[in-house]
Amino acid sequence: MPVNEIEVALWPRGPQAETFFPSVMQRYHEQPRLARVRYHWMDIKNPWAEVSRTMINKIGADITEVGASWVESLVAANSLRPFTPKEFQALGGSGAFLMPAWKSQKAYDKDFVFSIPQMTDARHVYYRRDILAKAGVDETTAFTTPKNVLQTLESLRRAGIQYPLAVPIATPFVNLSLIASWVWSVGADFIDSSGTQATFHQPEAVAGMADYFRIAEYIAPERRQLDIIQADREFCQGNVAVTLSGSWLYHTIHQFPAWAHIKADLGLALPVGHGCCGGTHLVIWQHSVQEEAALEFIHYLNSPQVQADLSTVNFVLPTRLDANKLSPYADDPNYQMLVETIRSGRSYGASPFWNSVEDRLARLLVQLWSEYFATPGVDANAFLAARLEPLAKRINVTLEG
Repeated sequence: MPVNEIEVALWPRGPQAETFFPSVMQRYHEQPRLARVRYHWMDIKNPWAEVSRTMINKIGADITEVGASWVESLVAANSLRPFTPKEFQALGGSGAFLMPAWKSQKAYDKDFVFSIPQMTDARHVYYRRDILAKAGVDETTAFTTPKNVLQTLESLRRAGIQYPLAVPIATPFVNLSLIASWVWSVGADFIDSSGTQATFHQPEAVAGMADYFRIAEYIAPERRQLDIIQADREFCQGNVAVTLSGSWLYHTIHQFPAWAHIKADLGLALPVGHGCCGGTHLVIWQHSVQEEAALEFIHYLNSPQVQADLSTVNFVLPTRLDANKLSPYADDPNYQMLVETIRSGRSYGASPFWNSVEDRLARLLVQLWSEYFATPGVDANAFLAARLEPLAKRINVTLEG
């Protein structure tokens, strides 16, 4: 690569983002820059594959947009160039960001940080306000606890909607991020505070997951293997009154004319108290020899207007507080709920081992849904405990080794 060029690997966002991004780059190159920027989109099916190759081989992109929960693993591998306190303060410091987006990255070394929050999203409950009102459900408390969720779904059934719910069971990582809210609602977690032991098999965590699995009876048989796109579509088409999804569904409803009719009666809520927050961060790799040029480009990508523009086509939210004020939806109460879900939400505990735990647990849970649906009447706690404990033991043996 020429010395006057840097390479950037971007998180895969889909065709709308890919069509828009050249205009972002054109604006960047209209001004004198330390280096030209070449970019590419990572594989949408497995962006971690490229990230891990870059980490192991120490060649490739200068900057990568990575999943926020991956930063700790990359720091543990001594793969990232730290940002000095002065560099971080020049970006606004932690006070410039929606806090969970910043807290999700706990990879600190003294006063250095290793990544800059770029985009964020959370999981939300989406519901039809008119349908809940007809069923006599108080929307202010309808989804605040696992018990209230079940009561709300039962009220909808009594009002004549036999199967009021659709959830993305077949999308492993989204499925896990939805279950997370139920686990956290009972004070449990997937890993311990040291980040070195899996705890998702312990009674409290199993109880939280069992609460989530009990929503199964409100999912129609033909909707029991939906991925995230299919579950979102079921809600937008009016086939269900409630779904759980991410920030992208809000943007979909607002940007696609076919779903415009949903907006008038759309309601959003925190899922049982805490939405699971995710997102992406920008990192500079240790092997980069273009540190100043990389910093210059990160400043540009992290600027309020660029973040606001990208969030609209990326179907997520900016991490910067000032960028959220520039959103075309900033005055919409439902958009404000998106921001509040992130502000009050949680993220997975930072651990260099989380990637392995997340991948294996997410894939197992998708398999368990099929088995659970096939055994009606089974006790959810006993069903999950028997199947989660073997995986947790195998993971803990690996971590101890």
